[in-house]
Amino acid sequence: MAARRRPVTKAELVRIREELKLSQTGLELLERKRDSLMAEGLKLLRQARTQRENLTREWGGLMGMWDDTLRHERFERLKALAANVPRLQPPEGGSRHWMSVELAEFCCETPALGLLGAVSDCGVRPEQVRGALAGLVPELLQLMCTETNLRRISRALKQCQRQVNALEQLLIPELRNEQRQIEQRLEEKEREAVFQSKRLKAKKHETV
Repeated sequence: MAARRRPVTKAELVRIREELKLSQTGLELLERKRDSLMAEGLKLLRQARTQRENLTREWGGLMGMWDDTLRHERFERLKALAANVPRLQPPEGGSRHWMSVELAEFCCETPALGLLGAVSDCGVRPEQVRGALAGLVPELLQLMCTETNLRRISRALKQCQRQVNALEQLLIPELRNEQRQIEQRLEEKEREAVFQSKRLKAKKHETV
């Protein structure tokens, strides 16, 4: 990117100093934001790991129950019965904004399930599987929110780091360089003005 050609004036020097001060303030705010995002991301990462480990263990038990059910019930019959089961109610909650990140905040209670069918339609095992699965729904939703927020915070953290790098490595060094150049040019002009003033005084003395 080509450097801007700034006028060599004291007014421009004041303007650069103001831009530099504003950029440094922005850098400090971005660094604090980055640190907050990183701390929250690490906390969510630990939560997600614990939640996933618990769910994996519980899901393994549920799959064992399901395999046992399929040994005693016909899958096609269960599929036909499940087609008539009403859908679950949508979860409560929504989202909230934090540090320019839209965080998902959904929750639900363990859904109350009606019977899959009459006693003559299937045995008790499918109902046990459904009850165990319903008990996992709140935990699954919680894990979904945690991992969704973790991905969103990760994206925001990367963007924040790019902004920090742009200020640290590009904008602030460029402003400091321009400030230094203008200060040097102004000092040169002042020395030239002093030198010219001395020469004029010397000429006046010679003419007198």
